[in-house]
Amino acid sequence: MEEKRKLNFFKRLKIAIFNLDEYGIFIEEKLSVSIKFMLLIIIFSSIVLAGVTDYLLSKELTKGINYFENQFPDFSFDGTTLNVERYEEGYDEEYDIKVIADTSEIGKEQIDEYIKKTKDATTSIIILKDKIIYRNYDIQNDYTYEYINTGFNLNNLNKADVLEEFKSLGGNKSIIATGFVVLFLTLLIENIIEVVTYILLVSIVAIFVGRICGIVIKYPVAIALSIYSLTVPVLCSLIYGVVYNLTGFEIKYFSAMYLMIAYIYIIAAILIIKTDLMKMSKNLMKIKTVDEEIKEELEKKKLEEQENKEDNDETDKENDEKKDDSKNDNKQDEPKPKTENPDVEPDGSEV
Repeated sequence: MEEKRKLNFFKRLKIAIFNLDEYGIFIEEKLSVSIKFMLLIIIFSSIVLAGVTDYLLSKELTKGINYFENQFPDFSFDGTTLNVERYEEGYDEEYDIKVIADTSEIGKEQIDEYIKKTKDATTSIIILKDKIIYRNYDIQNDYTYEYINTGFNLNNLNKADVLEEFKSLGGNKSIIATGFVVLFLTLLIENIIEVVTYILLVSIVAIFVGRICGIVIKYPVAIALSIYSLTVPVLCSLIYGVVYNLTGFEIKYFSAMYLMIAYIYIIAAILIIKTDLMKMSKNLMKIKTVDEEIKEELEKKKLEEQENKEDNDETDKENDEKKDDSKNDNKQDEPKPKTENPDVEPDGSEV
């Protein structure tokens, strides 16, 4: 088995985007590693989108404050009603915002006329005597001054007091910093919920495709592979969000494309893993065959050595027996020594 590779965030990101053939290394990892990887991407995306959105809002806020300070007429506010010195109508072409201020006694027909007049703008604000009508695209909300003033107890305010209070709170910088934090937390929660939903959908597809391919994929593994297959869609969503905020360029059915990219990645990754497993199985079979052949050769060689040893032992035994027989024959051929007989009497030849 290959030693597990230790991957930092950027190497992991590169594999998730470009190297589908290396997705197999994510199978043996802990699920917490994959979750941490995706969480870092989500945090990064939330920071970038919050920064871009806050930058655009800061420009819009600066423009609005300048308009309020230099062009908007003086007014007085007693906590529940607002009185503006004169009728005011303004329009900003860059941000497509229309403002109408009329605090005179007008009826419902005139209010409906103002609403109809501002419907061609993306955002509109209608300032009336007792409430503000705010509309963004097709969503309209009415806010009474009594409701807005709840908890503030603002009374006897005029234009100069509002500007002075705004500057005492830190002006644009304070609002921009607070806005960034609020936007970041909001986007972070929204992105986490969205990505978790997509992970669950893609993981179901991963298990289904795995069964078709004959691979049993456990759910934690399916979630891990789904996380990495969603890397490209999440980054594409970030790029699209930045471009849309800066230019207004819109891609229809982007959500469908988002999921389609993830499905393509997860299916391709599983097919590659299946191919790798088949190659590994073939290699194991080859290794097993070679091992069996080597084992047979060793056993054969061992038998031959044993037979040779037995033959040598028999030959040595025969040689030993021949040596013993030769020794015995030599002993029989040796001449017997002469012995004197003291009991023989002299024959008289001696004097």
